[in-house]
Amino acid sequence: SSADGKTFKPFAAIPVVADQGNALSQVSIADTGSLLVGRFGFGTAGTVFEIGANRSVSPLSGIDPMRRRLGLASIGTGKILSTWFVKNGNSPATGGLSLITYDVSTHAASEHNLLTGLAKPVGIAVQGDAVFISDQTDNMILKTSLSGLINHAQAGGLSTTVIKINGPDLLAIDSNGTLYTKCNSTALCRISPDESVAVVANDFEDARGVAIDPAHHMLYVIDRPKSADSASTLRVIPLN
Repeated sequence: SSADGKTFKPFAAIPVVADQGNALSQVSIADTGSLLVGRFGFGTAGTVFEIGANRSVSPLSGIDPMRRRLGLASIGTGKILSTWFVKNGNSPATGGLSLITYDVSTHAASEHNLLTGLAKPVGIAVQGDAVFISDQTDNMILKTSLSGLINHAQAGGLSTTVIKINGPDLLAIDSNGTLYTKCNSTALCRISPDESVAVVANDFEDARGVAIDPAHHMLYVIDRPKSADSASTLRVIPLN
């Protein structure tokens, strides 16, 4: 954690799985104020942790550890949207979006698939009834309806829109519906509500997590180096 974006100190210790470096994925904030953190898991230890105000760390029980977890979005008390994919041997990865429902006291959880048939879904962002899912392998962001996903019996079926973008990753969305995500090999892109795509910066090594600070009109982006000997950095980009 950091109060100034420059000086950091440990906030909570999440259990480490042997030989699984770079194993954590998106951080999300629940409406209770606790943190939700996904663990990628590399096909054996995928899960979600809730970190309380007292810094207690509790894994959610009852969800599939074979799912490699990436994006998270809290949509109410004890309800999380989770993107994931599975990979068996040399077969192509297949993934989807699920709803995790959990008890905030016991952390017992159940998982229900909302959308399958994606390749490598990574980021997820929710604004009102709109849900955006980035599929890194298929070079697209899929826009659909939250109520439509949850209520599969909705008349007329599920309406979807595809926004083409090269190699998107985790997503952030502002109050106007503008999305931000990694794009191409070294860039960060802005996707406007009219679905036009523009490069914001093009000098990243590997842009990953992204978050918006609306009060200060700033965009925070994690830049992960290609070299294992270098540390990741936090980039701050002023927003117009």
